[in-house]
Amino acid sequence: MAKDLISFKKELKEGKLDNLYLFYGKEQYYAEYYARQLAESVPDGGMPEFNRMTVEDDRTPVTEIDDFIETYPLMSERKLLTLKHTGLMKSPKEEQKSYWSEKLKNLPDYLTVLILETEIDKRSVLYKTAAKLGSVVEFGLLNRADAVTWVIRHALDEKKKISKENAAYLVDLCDEGLSSLKNELDKLTEYCGKEILKSDIERVVSKSLQIRIFEMTDALTKKQPEKVLSLLNDLKTSRESAFRVLYVLSNTFDQLLHCRLLLSEGANTAEIGAKIKVAPFVAKKLMQNANSFSEHFLVNRVQQTAQLDLAIKEGKISEWNAVEDYVTESLRMI
Repeated sequence: MAKDLISFKKELKEGKLDNLYLFYGKEQYYAEYYARQLAESVPDGGMPEFNRMTVEDDRTPVTEIDDFIETYPLMSERKLLTLKHTGLMKSPKEEQKSYWSEKLKNLPDYLTVLILETEIDKRSVLYKTAAKLGSVVEFGLLNRADAVTWVIRHALDEKKKISKENAAYLVDLCDEGLSSLKNELDKLTEYCGKEILKSDIERVVSKSLQIRIFEMTDALTKKQPEKVLSLLNDLKTSRESAFRVLYVLSNTFDQLLHCRLLLSEGANTAEIGAKIKVAPFVAKKLMQNANSFSEHFLVNRVQQTAQLDLAIKEGKISEWNAVEDYVTESLRMI
Protein backbone atom coordinates (compact mmCIF):
# COMPACT_ATOMS: atom_id res chain seq x y z
CA MET A 1 0.00 0.00 0.00
CA ALA A 2 1.04 3.62 -0.48
CA LYS A 3 2.63 5.06 2.64
CA ASP A 4 3.79 8.52 3.54
CA LEU A 5 7.37 8.97 4.71
CA ILE A 6 6.35 9.58 8.33
CA SER A 7 4.56 6.22 8.52
CA PHE A 8 7.51 4.43 6.93
CA LYS A 9 10.02 6.03 9.34
CA LYS A 10 7.82 5.05 12.32
CA GLU A 11 7.63 1.43 11.20
CA LEU A 12 11.35 1.35 10.51
CA LYS A 13 12.09 2.68 14.01
CA GLU A 14 9.82 0.03 15.52
CA GLY A 15 11.53 -2.72 13.50
CA LYS A 16 8.38 -3.60 11.55
CA LEU A 17 9.68 -4.75 8.19
CA ASP A 18 7.59 -5.70 5.18
CA ASN A 19 8.76 -8.26 2.64
CA LEU A 20 8.47 -5.76 -0.19
CA TYR A 21 9.21 -2.04 -0.59
CA LEU A 22 8.98 0.22 -3.60
CA PHE A 23 10.72 3.61 -3.34
CA TYR A 24 10.19 5.94 -6.30
CA GLY A 25 10.19 9.60 -7.26
CA LYS A 26 12.42 12.38 -8.54
CA GLU A 27 14.07 13.05 -5.18
CA GLN A 28 16.55 10.20 -5.38
CA TYR A 29 18.76 11.73 -2.68
CA TYR A 30 16.16 10.89 -0.03
CA ALA A 31 15.19 7.63 -1.71
CA GLU A 32 18.82 6.47 -1.53
CA TYR A 33 19.15 7.76 2.05
CA TYR A 34 16.16 5.75 3.27
CA ALA A 35 17.27 2.76 1.24
CA ARG A 36 20.45 2.82 3.36
CA GLN A 37 18.34 3.17 6.52
CA LEU A 38 16.29 0.15 5.48
CA ALA A 39 19.44 -1.84 4.73
CA GLU A 40 20.75 -1.08 8.22
CA SER A 41 17.54 -2.57 9.62
CA VAL A 42 18.27 -5.88 7.87
CA PRO A 43 21.44 -7.21 9.58
CA ASP A 44 23.80 -9.01 7.21
CA GLY A 45 25.20 -11.23 9.97
CA GLY A 46 28.73 -10.28 8.99
CA MET A 47 28.22 -12.10 5.69
CA PRO A 48 27.02 -9.46 3.19
CA GLU A 49 28.20 -11.56 0.25
CA PHE A 50 25.62 -14.16 1.26
CA ASN A 51 22.80 -12.06 2.71
CA ARG A 52 22.87 -9.08 0.34
CA MET A 53 22.27 -8.84 -3.40
CA THR A 54 21.91 -5.73 -5.59
CA VAL A 55 20.60 -5.94 -9.16
CA GLU A 56 21.17 -2.79 -11.26
CA ASP A 57 20.28 -3.95 -14.77
CA ASP A 58 18.35 -6.66 -16.61
CA ARG A 59 21.45 -8.71 -17.42
CA THR A 60 21.70 -10.53 -14.09
CA PRO A 61 20.74 -14.18 -14.78
CA VAL A 62 17.38 -15.22 -13.34
CA THR A 63 19.04 -18.37 -11.98
CA GLU A 64 21.39 -16.20 -9.90
CA ILE A 65 18.48 -14.20 -8.49
CA ASP A 66 16.54 -17.40 -7.81
CA ASP A 67 19.47 -18.90 -5.94
CA PHE A 68 19.64 -15.83 -3.71
CA ILE A 69 15.89 -15.72 -3.06
CA GLU A 70 15.48 -19.43 -2.32
CA THR A 71 18.54 -19.82 -0.08
CA TYR A 72 18.05 -19.23 3.64
CA PRO A 73 20.06 -16.43 5.28
CA LEU A 74 23.33 -17.33 6.94
CA MET A 75 24.14 -15.97 10.44
CA SER A 76 21.13 -13.64 10.13
CA GLU A 77 17.36 -13.81 10.28
CA ARG A 78 16.81 -11.92 7.03
CA LYS A 79 18.25 -11.24 3.59
CA LEU A 80 17.96 -8.10 1.46
CA LEU A 81 17.52 -8.00 -2.30
CA THR A 82 17.74 -4.53 -3.88
CA LEU A 83 16.59 -3.86 -7.45
CA LYS A 84 17.93 -0.44 -8.54
CA HIS A 85 16.57 1.40 -11.57
CA THR A 86 15.83 -1.76 -13.54
CA GLY A 87 12.69 -0.29 -15.15
CA LEU A 88 10.50 -3.00 -13.64
CA MET A 89 7.81 -0.56 -12.59
CA LYS A 90 7.65 1.33 -15.87
CA SER A 91 8.61 -0.66 -18.95
CA PRO A 92 9.76 -4.20 -18.08
CA LYS A 93 10.54 -6.77 -20.74
CA GLU A 94 7.97 -9.53 -21.10
CA GLU A 95 10.25 -12.11 -19.45
CA GLN A 96 10.85 -9.72 -16.54
CA LYS A 97 7.14 -9.08 -16.16
CA SER A 98 6.35 -12.79 -16.19
CA TYR A 99 9.09 -13.69 -13.71
CA TRP A 100 8.52 -10.90 -11.18
CA SER A 101 4.73 -10.95 -11.26
CA GLU A 102 4.90 -14.47 -9.82
CA LYS A 103 7.99 -13.99 -7.67
CA LEU A 104 6.64 -10.92 -5.83
CA LYS A 105 3.54 -12.89 -4.84
CA ASN A 106 5.59 -15.65 -3.25
CA LEU A 107 8.43 -14.02 -1.36
CA PRO A 108 9.84 -16.11 1.52
CA ASP A 109 9.37 -14.72 5.03
CA TYR A 110 13.12 -14.25 5.52
CA LEU A 111 13.53 -11.98 2.48
CA THR A 112 13.09 -8.22 2.14
CA VAL A 113 12.96 -6.87 -1.42
CA LEU A 114 13.57 -3.18 -2.08
CA ILE A 115 12.80 -1.77 -5.52
CA LEU A 116 14.27 1.68 -6.26
CA GLU A 117 12.93 3.57 -9.28
CA THR A 118 12.76 7.14 -10.49
CA GLU A 119 9.69 6.73 -12.69
CA ILE A 120 6.83 4.24 -12.51
CA ASP A 121 3.65 3.37 -14.38
CA LYS A 122 0.80 2.98 -11.91
CA ARG A 123 -1.19 1.13 -14.56
CA SER A 124 1.38 -1.67 -14.79
CA VAL A 125 0.78 -5.13 -13.38
CA LEU A 126 3.99 -5.08 -11.36
CA TYR A 127 3.20 -1.75 -9.75
CA LYS A 128 -0.28 -2.93 -8.79
CA THR A 129 1.25 -6.08 -7.32
CA ALA A 130 3.80 -4.09 -5.32
CA ALA A 131 1.12 -1.67 -4.08
CA LYS A 132 -1.11 -4.57 -3.00
CA LEU A 133 1.52 -6.72 -1.30
CA GLY A 134 4.14 -4.24 -0.06
CA SER A 135 4.86 -0.69 1.01
CA VAL A 136 5.09 2.01 -1.67
CA VAL A 137 6.79 5.29 -0.70
CA GLU A 138 7.03 8.27 -3.04
CA PHE A 139 9.96 10.70 -2.74
CA GLY A 140 8.93 13.90 -4.49
CA LEU A 141 11.11 16.94 -5.01
CA LEU A 142 11.17 19.42 -2.14
CA ASN A 143 9.38 22.68 -2.77
CA ARG A 144 11.53 25.80 -2.91
CA ALA A 145 10.87 26.83 0.72
CA ASP A 146 11.81 23.39 2.05
CA ALA A 147 14.90 23.26 -0.16
CA VAL A 148 16.01 26.63 1.25
CA THR A 149 15.52 25.32 4.81
CA TRP A 150 17.50 22.20 3.88
CA VAL A 151 20.43 24.34 2.65
CA ILE A 152 20.49 26.45 5.81
CA ARG A 153 20.37 23.38 8.06
CA HIS A 154 23.07 21.48 6.19
CA ALA A 155 25.31 24.54 6.07
CA LEU A 156 24.99 24.77 9.86
CA ASP A 157 25.92 21.08 10.11
CA GLU A 158 29.20 22.08 8.45
CA LYS A 159 29.63 25.03 10.85
CA LYS A 160 28.77 27.52 8.11
CA LYS A 161 26.26 30.35 8.10
CA ILE A 162 24.13 31.27 5.08
CA SER A 163 21.32 33.81 4.94
CA LYS A 164 17.85 32.81 3.78
CA GLU A 165 18.25 35.05 0.73
CA ASN A 166 21.55 33.46 -0.30
CA ALA A 167 20.19 29.97 0.33
CA ALA A 168 17.27 30.78 -2.00
CA TYR A 169 19.72 32.13 -4.59
CA LEU A 170 21.70 28.89 -4.42
CA VAL A 171 18.55 26.79 -4.80
CA ASP A 172 17.50 28.78 -7.88
CA LEU A 173 20.89 28.29 -9.56
CA CYS A 174 21.06 24.51 -9.14
CA ASP A 175 19.50 21.63 -11.03
CA GLU A 176 16.44 20.19 -9.34
CA GLY A 177 17.00 17.58 -6.67
CA LEU A 178 19.01 17.51 -3.47
CA SER A 179 21.90 15.55 -4.99
CA SER A 180 22.80 18.51 -7.22
CA LEU A 181 22.21 20.95 -4.39
CA LYS A 182 24.39 18.97 -2.00
CA ASN A 183 27.25 18.78 -4.52
CA GLU A 184 27.27 22.57 -4.89
CA LEU A 185 26.87 23.14 -1.14
CA ASP A 186 29.82 20.82 -0.47
CA LYS A 187 31.93 22.94 -2.83
CA LEU A 188 30.86 26.08 -1.03
CA THR A 189 31.52 24.79 2.49
CA GLU A 190 34.98 23.69 1.37
CA TYR A 191 35.70 27.06 -0.24
CA CYS A 192 34.12 29.57 2.14
CA GLY A 193 34.94 30.96 5.53
CA LYS A 194 32.39 31.08 8.33
CA GLU A 195 29.65 32.53 6.12
CA ILE A 196 28.56 31.70 2.57
CA LEU A 197 28.08 34.95 0.69
CA LYS A 198 26.38 35.65 -2.63
CA SER A 199 29.76 36.46 -4.17
CA ASP A 200 30.98 33.00 -3.11
CA ILE A 201 27.98 31.38 -4.77
CA GLU A 202 28.56 33.31 -7.99
CA ARG A 203 32.23 32.34 -7.97
CA VAL A 204 31.94 28.64 -7.06
CA VAL A 205 28.54 27.24 -8.08
CA SER A 206 27.93 25.63 -11.46
CA LYS A 207 24.67 27.05 -12.83
CA SER A 208 22.02 24.63 -13.99
CA LEU A 209 21.43 24.31 -17.73
CA GLN A 210 17.97 25.83 -17.26
CA ILE A 211 19.45 28.96 -15.66
CA ARG A 212 22.01 29.30 -18.47
CA ILE A 213 19.21 28.96 -21.04
CA PHE A 214 17.27 31.67 -19.19
CA GLU A 215 20.37 33.88 -19.49
CA MET A 216 20.43 33.16 -23.22
CA THR A 217 16.76 34.07 -23.71
CA ASP A 218 17.34 37.23 -21.65
CA ALA A 219 20.17 38.16 -24.00
CA LEU A 220 17.93 37.44 -26.99
CA THR A 221 15.28 39.84 -25.72
CA LYS A 222 17.93 42.53 -25.22
CA LYS A 223 19.35 41.91 -28.72
CA GLN A 224 22.80 41.00 -27.43
CA PRO A 225 24.10 38.56 -30.07
CA GLU A 226 27.65 38.52 -28.67
CA LYS A 227 26.39 37.41 -25.26
CA VAL A 228 24.07 34.81 -26.78
CA LEU A 229 26.89 33.25 -28.80
CA SER A 230 29.27 33.47 -25.84
CA LEU A 231 26.78 31.57 -23.65
CA LEU A 232 26.32 29.00 -26.39
CA ASN A 233 30.08 28.53 -26.68
CA ASP A 234 30.32 28.09 -22.91
CA LEU A 235 27.73 25.30 -23.09
CA LYS A 236 29.63 23.62 -25.90
CA THR A 237 33.02 23.79 -24.16
CA SER A 238 31.48 22.53 -20.90
CA ARG A 239 30.55 19.38 -22.82
CA GLU A 240 26.82 19.69 -22.30
CA SER A 241 24.80 17.31 -24.44
CA ALA A 242 23.74 19.09 -27.64
CA PHE A 243 20.42 17.21 -27.57
CA ARG A 244 19.82 18.36 -24.01
CA VAL A 245 20.64 21.98 -24.86
CA LEU A 246 18.26 21.86 -27.83
CA TYR A 247 15.53 20.25 -25.73
CA VAL A 248 15.81 22.78 -22.89
CA LEU A 249 15.88 25.70 -25.35
CA SER A 250 12.80 24.42 -27.14
CA ASN A 251 11.03 23.65 -23.87
CA THR A 252 11.77 27.18 -22.62
CA PHE A 253 10.32 28.70 -25.78
CA ASP A 254 7.27 26.45 -25.37
CA GLN A 255 6.84 27.62 -21.77
CA LEU A 256 7.24 31.24 -22.87
CA LEU A 257 4.52 30.70 -25.48
CA HIS A 258 2.13 29.24 -22.91
CA CYS A 259 3.01 32.03 -20.48
CA ARG A 260 2.32 34.69 -23.13
CA LEU A 261 -1.10 33.19 -23.86
CA LEU A 262 -1.95 32.92 -20.16
CA LEU A 263 -0.87 36.51 -19.52
CA SER A 264 -3.22 37.67 -22.29
CA GLU A 265 -6.01 35.95 -20.34
CA GLY A 266 -5.05 37.81 -17.16
CA ALA A 267 -3.41 34.91 -15.31
CA ASN A 268 -1.22 35.67 -12.29
CA THR A 269 2.08 34.10 -11.22
CA ALA A 270 0.48 31.30 -9.19
CA GLU A 271 -1.95 30.39 -11.97
CA ILE A 272 0.81 30.38 -14.59
CA GLY A 273 3.05 28.25 -12.40
CA ALA A 274 0.24 25.74 -11.81
CA LYS A 275 -0.78 25.48 -15.47
CA ILE A 276 2.74 25.26 -16.90
CA LYS A 277 3.78 23.08 -13.93
CA VAL A 278 6.79 25.12 -12.84
CA ALA A 279 7.83 26.64 -9.53
CA PRO A 280 6.66 30.22 -8.84
CA PHE A 281 10.18 31.66 -9.22
CA VAL A 282 10.42 30.03 -12.68
CA ALA A 283 6.99 31.41 -13.57
CA LYS A 284 8.25 34.89 -12.65
CA LYS A 285 11.25 34.50 -14.96
CA LEU A 286 8.99 33.38 -17.79
CA MET A 287 6.60 36.28 -17.19
CA GLN A 288 9.47 38.76 -17.43
CA ASN A 289 10.32 37.67 -20.98
CA ALA A 290 7.12 36.21 -22.42
CA ASN A 291 5.87 39.41 -24.08
CA SER A 292 9.34 40.22 -25.43
CA PHE A 293 8.87 37.51 -28.06
CA SER A 294 6.13 37.44 -30.68
CA GLU A 295 3.75 34.51 -30.75
CA HIS A 296 4.92 33.75 -34.30
CA PHE A 297 8.55 33.56 -33.15
CA LEU A 298 7.80 31.21 -30.25
CA VAL A 299 5.62 28.88 -32.34
CA ASN A 300 8.30 28.76 -35.03
CA ARG A 301 11.03 27.92 -32.51
CA VAL A 302 9.02 25.04 -31.05
CA GLN A 303 8.17 23.63 -34.47
CA GLN A 304 11.75 24.00 -35.73
CA THR A 305 13.02 21.74 -32.95
CA ALA A 306 11.09 18.76 -34.29
CA GLN A 307 12.53 19.32 -37.77
CA LEU A 308 16.09 19.56 -36.42
CA ASP A 309 15.61 16.47 -34.29
CA LEU A 310 14.63 14.49 -37.41
CA ALA A 311 17.54 15.91 -39.41
CA ILE A 312 19.98 14.87 -36.68
CA LYS A 313 18.56 11.34 -36.53
CA GLU A 314 18.76 11.03 -40.31
CA GLY A 315 22.41 12.11 -40.24
CA LYS A 316 21.82 15.27 -42.27
CA ILE A 317 23.42 17.53 -39.66
CA SER A 318 25.60 17.05 -36.58
CA GLU A 319 24.12 17.69 -33.14
CA TRP A 320 26.08 20.83 -32.28
CA ASN A 321 25.74 22.26 -35.78
CA ALA A 322 21.99 21.87 -35.39
CA VAL A 323 22.02 23.74 -32.07
CA GLU A 324 24.24 26.52 -33.48
CA ASP A 325 21.98 26.90 -36.53
CA TYR A 326 18.94 27.02 -34.24
CA VAL A 327 20.43 29.79 -32.10
CA THR A 328 21.78 31.90 -34.99
CA GLU A 329 18.41 31.64 -36.75
CA SER A 330 16.73 32.76 -33.51
CA LEU A 331 19.01 35.83 -33.51
CA ARG A 332 18.07 36.68 -37.10
CA MET A 333 14.38 36.44 -36.29
CA ILE A 334 14.48 38.81 -33.31
